[in-house]
Amino acid sequence: MPVLILLGIGAIYGIAGLIDRCTPSKPNSNMNDKERTQWIIKQNQKRIEKIMRKYL
Repeated sequence: MPVLILLGIGAIYGIAGLIDRCTPSKPNSNMNDKERTQWIIKQNQKRIEKIMRKYL
């Protein structure tokens, strides 16, 4: 019985992690231009790394 509870909890966290990983985050509306630019560069770098992993 405790094993089933742990498996259920693990499944919930796994699904939540997949959803978090697949949905892009949005920039805060209170960011200044420099922070927004850094955020966009970071997001683009993540996309580039994801594409490169696919083809390596």
